[in-house]
Amino acid sequence: MSLPIEIHHSKQQGMVLVISLVFLLTLTIVGGMSMQNTVLDERITGNARQRVVAFQMAEAALSAGEDAVTFTPASSTGYYRTPTAPTNSAYSAPLTQTNTNVADYWRNFNWDDSNSRVITAIDTSPGAPASPRYVIELMNQVTTGSGGGGGGSLEAGKPLGQTGAITNPQYRYRITARGVGNVSDAVTIVQSVFIQ
Repeated sequence: MSLPIEIHHSKQQGMVLVISLVFLLTLTIVGGMSMQNTVLDERITGNARQRVVAFQMAEAALSAGEDAVTFTPASSTGYYRTPTAPTNSAYSAPLTQTNTNVADYWRNFNWDDSNSRVITAIDTSPGAPASPRYVIELMNQVTTGSGGGGGGSLEAGKPLGQTGAITNPQYRYRITARGVGNVSDAVTIVQSVFIQ
């Protein structure tokens, strides 16, 4: 004897389809956000690397500028001269800063002209748009106080209390160096003040 088979026809509601679509939409949004974060992290890392390269180039140029200031008069490769040096000196004159109240003169400086020195002795980053450069500014002669021992401050090159002319004057130089990374937007400028 056979039993009759009953077939129940139930209506499909489509809840599985709706839940699956919501789940896929959520996964798509989360995946897109994680891709944006990954791309942003890569850009941040690349920019940080460019800044490091630019800083290293600027530091190398600053070091070369400080070396140029510390050359002795016997050196034939020095890059500076004091105002009292003869004009036919082997040294080239530094850029003279006549207005010492302009603290940010270097902001308007043209780094492509002949007043700045290109550093070619260091390995620049391959593909770098510009070589590191430096400029030396002669700020002023270092003399302060009244001398004479009457409460004045110590003058550079003189023992405390000495009066009269300074026999070995010292000058204050500001050395500004500029380094560029592999892209022209990554620029670092460093400075030091040097008394020689």
